[in-house]
Amino acid sequence: MATTQLCLLVAVATITFVPAAAEDNCTAATHKEIYVGELQKKLANKHTADHTLKAQLIKAQLIAALAATTQQKLQAQAIVNLYRRCIERETIANRKATVEDLTKLADMALHFGRHDALKHQQATAVKPVAEQQANTGSAVVKAITLKGGTPGLTSSRCHLKEYSKATKTGDNHQHWAKQQLTLKKVEAVAGADRSTQNAARVCVGAQNNECTQQGAYVSIQGGKLSTTTAANPPTGAKKKSPADLTIFVGSDEKAQQFAVLDTELMQAARNQEPPSTSCNPHEQLEDLEFLEDAAAAADPGHNRPKADSSNKQNL
Repeated sequence: MATTQLCLLVAVATITFVPAAAEDNCTAATHKEIYVGELQKKLANKHTADHTLKAQLIKAQLIAALAATTQQKLQAQAIVNLYRRCIERETIANRKATVEDLTKLADMALHFGRHDALKHQQATAVKPVAEQQANTGSAVVKAITLKGGTPGLTSSRCHLKEYSKATKTGDNHQHWAKQQLTLKKVEAVAGADRSTQNAARVCVGAQNNECTQQGAYVSIQGGKLSTTTAANPPTGAKKKSPADLTIFVGSDEKAQQFAVLDTELMQAARNQEPPSTSCNPHEQLEDLEFLEDAAAAADPGHNRPKADSSNKQNL
């Protein structure tokens, strides 16, 4: 009986605590999530791809393993050792490029986070309140609230880790390649103590919301608290047949940072080949280890000489 009860508890726990699939939060990803998510995927593919010399290294290893003579084996092993050193040197050098790209991607996500807050701020408006007579002998108190309630940040729960594993990300994905960031600067409205249509302000004046004449009626006039204008620069990386994706920034300086960052990341994503240098054996006259390996293979007794700058031309 105890065993049966234990199995039942395990089954219930399994049903109860099955986590949601990672892509469940990203099946309807926003344009902004897709923009950063696709960049992350392309950069991840770029920096985790096999080195271009790997296939040649494996081929050289097979030749060395199957070589019929010691000389042939040493010749092939010299190439194996050379390719390994080239791969190691470039792997170390490419770490810097990887860190730079990932840092830029994190910076891009930071800018999109700022946009997410500014997107709602630029739409925020004071809710109008109808006039009420104020000289009735009782206090008049009117709450100042936001039109349509207080806007919050996006309710989406999709994030980069989930997006990178998602097989379905929604219809917005098809527009990614053409999306061009259109940068809009958000600034607070400069208030003024005068009657202005569609501007947030308190009015004490005549009846019928007349704010140009003296009166005993108080009202709250609705209006936006921020304005938006084209930033300088107005766009990020240029795209062919662009589809505008509006991004809000807090200043022209941030727009400049964003535009440079977007251009550099798009360029890095398009270039899927990590930086590499030539590793042709006939060009490796400065690789003393390779010269020693080659000389040992050619020597009848397979003696390994010591190479240095004074004798490398003779090996």
